[in-house]
Amino acid sequence: MIIALGALAGLSLLFYRVLEFHRFKKKTSELIETNKFQCLNYAKTSAIVLSLATILPLGCLIYSFYVKEEALIAASLACTIVSFAEVMNVFLMFKFYYNESSCLIKDKVIRYKSIKRIVRKPGIPFGRYVIYTFNNEQYDLSKEPATIVKSKTNLAAIGDRVQKTSN
Repeated sequence: MIIALGALAGLSLLFYRVLEFHRFKKKTSELIETNKFQCLNYAKTSAIVLSLATILPLGCLIYSFYVKEEALIAASLACTIVSFAEVMNVFLMFKFYYNESSCLIKDKVIRYKSIKRIVRKPGIPFGRYVIYTFNNEQYDLSKEPATIVKSKTNLAAIGDRVQKTSN
């Protein structure tokens, strides 16, 4: 019974991720085609890291079948399925669509002219940025998409480290 509960927990999250992926594709496919967006896919490193992280619960699942411990089987089954769901989700989260006048953030087209400022989030090692629009909306971006937005808007991000040039 507990094994079924672990499988149900993992499969429910997997189902949610698949549903989320299809909703996003449905909402954005027309926007992408209409606006002739280019795609920046920067999922490779994160997908590799998460795939490697999936090895641990998978190994635990194999071990739990060996020792025949039901609670461990249930927990590691749920963790393994969740890990696979997150690897799949990386391919949704780490794509950025843009053209010369606008970009697609989540499922909304943001014109570069509507961006007021770009702020680097302090204390986050992998470079997260917040885009603020004149409509007082905020959007989180990773380093790679933020670099494109900075170049298209000619805005410098607040909080970016400035490279000193030696004379």
